[in-house]
Amino acid sequence: MEKKTIGRFISALRRANGMTQRELGEKLYVSDKTVSRWECDECTPELSLIPVIADIFGITSDELLRGERNAPSPSPEADNREQRASQKSEKQLRVMLYNRMKRFKNLSLISLGLSIAALIAAMICDLAFSEGLIGMCLASAFLAASQITLICFTVNTRLLLDEDDESFNEKITLHNSDSAKHAVNLTFLNLALFAFCLPIVLLTHGRGHFGLFFGAWVMYGAISVAVCMLMAYILYTVFIKHLLCREGIISVPSSEAELDRIKRRTLGKTSAVAAGIAAVAIFACWFAYQFGYDIIVRERVFNTCEEFKAFMESEYDEWKRLSDEGSLPKDFSVNINGEQVWVEHIPSEEYDPKETREIIDSDGNVICTYYCNPELYHRIDFNMDAPDRMPVRVITQQARHDAGQAVDIFVGFMIAIIIADTVCSTAFYTVFLIKLRRRES
Repeated sequence: MEKKTIGRFISALRRANGMTQRELGEKLYVSDKTVSRWECDECTPELSLIPVIADIFGITSDELLRGERNAPSPSPEADNREQRASQKSEKQLRVMLYNRMKRFKNLSLISLGLSIAALIAAMICDLAFSEGLIGMCLASAFLAASQITLICFTVNTRLLLDEDDESFNEKITLHNSDSAKHAVNLTFLNLALFAFCLPIVLLTHGRGHFGLFFGAWVMYGAISVAVCMLMAYILYTVFIKHLLCREGIISVPSSEAELDRIKRRTLGKTSAVAAGIAAVAIFACWFAYQFGYDIIVRERVFNTCEEFKAFMESEYDEWKRLSDEGSLPKDFSVNINGEQVWVEHIPSEEYDPKETREIIDSDGNVICTYYCNPELYHRIDFNMDAPDRMPVRVITQQARHDAGQAVDIFVGFMIAIIIADTVCSTAFYTVFLIKLRRRES
């Protein structure tokens, strides 16, 4: 008995329709040699061509995979033959899908190799040549190439659904979904590698050493990866996965669809609240650094020249007394010949910053003369619109230092709020998932 195969069936259908191998190949955009190999059973057509070939010859995909037409007889024997034929076609379909997925995963190793090459290039540039910027550029190029090849492989491995014969559409849909999920996993890996390489640029810009030591890179890279993966997971779960499911790129079983919807809704609300709190805290940090010093700093205002002169001279006398006693604040420094020197390392007899200055009115007359130590003041603003230049506003270095400490404490508190917000939202969602799984089980 002659064995029924796809190749023999295609050959018979082609001859019955009066077509040559070249004519059939032109319709399928393949060569006549490829058609000849099909008919000689050296290989089988691509699974994506099965619906097209079936449409050309006016048969179903099921008939083409079985290698024979459906028997019209409704007898029990015919039903048994039809059942056996259906099982045969399903088996062939599973084998073809398995081989196609295996080839896709083998090809995806190319993308994985490019991703690993990105990390190796970044490590060589940073650790061997202290060129973090070049390392980041090379890593970005390799990761981009990895992602592009991954997208191409994923698109090529996807199969079109047969609208005329839906018997195999479920298996094809599952195959397409598995390949897309595999691509998503590799995409997450590329994002993690990109985030891991970011510190060698962000934390070294403008410094003498354009790179990070290995220990610092691992520490900051781990933090960057954790933040990036958290954000990517939220975006994928809340938005991207829903979009992929809606477009049919990824399929979710009906039993899990409602569960995914609950997860997505809960994660979306949790992320929105956490992001809102974090945004307020980040804005507070920015506002504090931009305007906090001017708001908090203690400003001294003098309405007469006599008050201003007395204050400046008393401040100098106090500084001189502390300098002679050696009890100046340790964080106080002065500028000597363009170099900042801590006052505790300067003998008082070798450094006397006393300066004599004058206040001149709008007519060019000297209103008063005073002496001061300019290192003690952050800013001295005279009212240049008034004839006597009064009032004058003075901000001392000590007041500026106190305001800076207050701002730093406030910013530290805001950062602690951001960290606590992230930890609490993550813990809440984790506990929610645990309870949800227990309830489902």
